Amino acid sequence: MFTTTRFRAIGSDEGMQMVARLGDVLYWAASGVAALLAAFVLMVFMLADGKGEPIFQVLGVVIAGIIWLIGRACRYVLAGK
Repeated sequence: MFTTTRFRAIGSDEGMQMVARLGDVLYWAASGVAALLAAFVLMVFMLADGKGEPIFQVLGVVIAGIIWLIGRACRYVLAGK
């Protein structure tokens, strides 16, 4: 796996920019998926009039949060933001 330190050792500024852009793209993609999942959970909750098991709503929001955190970690590691 390539890390930012490996690119620095090579001395490629272009490579660093590409890795940083990849980190940003992964962050935005994960944020979009997490937002869609959270919106879907909210829509199902509202259409069901609050009926059903609340664990599924909580689980959906927790999974959306985990997806967002994975994207955030990718951005932090790859882009340094």
